[in-house]
Amino acid sequence: MEFREFGDRRSVQRPNLEAVDLEEHPGLFKGFVDLATVVVAGGDHRGIQSEGKIAYASLTDVGLSETHIQPLQLADVAMVHCDLSNARWHDVEMARAELDGCRAVGMDLEGKFDDLYAVDTRFDLMSLQRKRGRAWTVFERCSFKDAVLGGSFDQVIFRDCDLSGAEFEATSARGADVRGSRLDGVRGLMTLRGATLDADQAREVAEQLAAEAGFVVAP
Repeated sequence: MEFREFGDRRSVQRPNLEAVDLEEHPGLFKGFVDLATVVVAGGDHRGIQSEGKIAYASLTDVGLSETHIQPLQLADVAMVHCDLSNARWHDVEMARAELDGCRAVGMDLEGKFDDLYAVDTRFDLMSLQRKRGRAWTVFERCSFKDAVLGGSFDQVIFRDCDLSGAEFEATSARGADVRGSRLDGVRGLMTLRGATLDADQAREVAEQLAAEAGFVVAP
């Protein structure tokens, strides 16, 4: 087992793809999907409707924009440069999944995520509803401009992300960490009680927090 470490005993388990032999597969995502131990490279599956599970899989440059998938189980899956724009994925269960350089603008995502790591991925304008999981979720250098982010943010790290204009509707945020991320125009900060900010961020959002708490901020 390999882990990505984020300090203070926080880590994300990586997909276990080295222990299995992966075979090339055309990636048929329509209808009931049951993919395991596969490598899928390329292919445009825009707008399909399906359900199922994907395990021990490497997906690269796969087009899944505007897809409707419900329910979906992802376990030990790495997605690189995939297009998930405007996709609607509900009742999702992810475990040991990675997204690297993907495009998920306008995605509607709802589910439970354990050991999820996303890096350099665009989630602008997305709608996220996260159920409480048992392991960490980490977003690194991701963009969430004008996104709506709801549900449990316990054990979620936003590292060096752009959260400009995002709206939080968090039900809990124990252990959440947004240090190093951009918070311009973020709404719903009061719902992130328990999250860790750095000192510069605290000064930056002080006026917004005061307004959300009901204070009148006079010039």
